[in-house]
Amino acid sequence: MKIAVRVNVDPDTGYGHIFRCLNLASRLQEEGDHVVFLTNPNKLVEEHETRLISSLVGSSEELKETAEQITDFEPEALILDIFPEEKRAPADYAKLIGFKGHTLSFVDSDDDFAPSHGLTINPNPLYRGHKIHPDCFHGLDYFLVNPDFHRSGHTADSVFISMGSVDEKNDLPEILKALSLSGTKKVDILASPFASYAKQIDEVFSNFSEMDIKWHEGVPSKELCRLINKAEFCITNGGNVMLEMMSLLKIVISIPSNDRLVQLTDWCAKRQGIIACRDISELQNSLVDINRFNPVEIIDGKGLNRIVDLIHRKK
Repeated sequence: MKIAVRVNVDPDTGYGHIFRCLNLASRLQEEGDHVVFLTNPNKLVEEHETRLISSLVGSSEELKETAEQITDFEPEALILDIFPEEKRAPADYAKLIGFKGHTLSFVDSDDDFAPSHGLTINPNPLYRGHKIHPDCFHGLDYFLVNPDFHRSGHTADSVFISMGSVDEKNDLPEILKALSLSGTKKVDILASPFASYAKQIDEVFSNFSEMDIKWHEGVPSKELCRLINKAEFCITNGGNVMLEMMSLLKIVISIPSNDRLVQLTDWCAKRQGIIACRDISELQNSLVDINRFNPVEIIDGKGLNRIVDLIHRKK
């Protein structure tokens, strides 16, 4: 089956969208499908067949570029993890580029919007619209966990930090300060060039010379797997990395960076899946809590197979 994946990496969408598409693409390729990424230039897709789309998403130039690539590749299915406009469902994008085949769209909204056509996957457990939109599959049963993740425990006394594409509160220095006070020796940071501290990172790190800090920017999915698998626990902003660490039953401290992530963090914390840290000033206490916290399984790790089945069912 020929499948095109339209996704971008940028300050607004961050890394979570493309990572879940990479997870899905790898699984589809194992099934013998021919997958091509239509995306802007980035290091993350180097392991996959790629056709670059350089224009601004939703612009007439970008729609033309994408339509030409679709016409040339002739996919049977189109996976969309992209928003040409804030309030437009991704499936509407398929109409704009003239694609008439099967469409699978990813969304993360907890709003009640109507998918225009095709299937919609919403891993957000707070989403309510599934009750009236039968083609929308929602909840953490459909969260994409990378198949290379495993529950073997950590292999090093290390902490994994991922605070999203834009750390608006500039929490990283405070996080490192709290970790230093707790005696942490090794830290891996999934970095973003879009984050506010990126340009002065050497200055930030110089204040914590007693720790072995590694900065990982634009890592391929296999390297992300290695970092997550080896980590003792994770500090994150409440996005996809939080959910992936939860699927491994690893300890997660979530410091949510926006209202939607606050809701998702609270939902997971109430079910004993993570430790919620609503303010950076509470992090020191949260680090003490990890010694007596045993996460409850909320994600069964089978979401990837469920989504692949949905796609192949439409052949």
